[in-house]
Amino acid sequence: MIVSAVRDAARHTFVYSHRSERLEHWAFLLFTAICVAIFYALGTVGWNTVFPVNWLFVLLFCWLVLANVAVAVRRLHDHGVSGFWLFVPLVPVGTMLFAAKDLFGNGVGFLTEDQALLLFQMSQGALVTALVVFGSLFVRPGDRKPNRFGPAP
Repeated sequence: MIVSAVRDAARHTFVYSHRSERLEHWAFLLFTAICVAIFYALGTVGWNTVFPVNWLFVLLFCWLVLANVAVAVRRLHDHGVSGFWLFVPLVPVGTMLFAAKDLFGNGVGFLTEDQALLLFQMSQGALVTALVVFGSLFVRPGDRKPNRFGPAP
């Protein structure tokens, strides 16, 4: 059951339409975590410096990122939400980077130190809020009825 969910997610790496169920999303996330742990273990032993292996790591990591984004988009579709909502957490991240530049120097100088600190802290709160909302969407069961993204999986 879990193996077939991972296989389906891997097979639909570039499919950003349709819907996916919770098992497919969480099983592929577990598969990704296992792959990253293996990469880390091989890297500590020194295998990441061997020529063909390091490029294999890079290619596999890029594939894992693309596949996880596709599964997350399809998971959002299961709730009837557009996949473009995945960009929402990038807004607080960008704001934190902007505030950090003024906070730690090398910034444009638009903000005072107090303003930059306040903006940084508010962006952290907004990021946590966005991640909690997305986490709840990924945990809850999707729509049982067909929606604009297709029938229920």
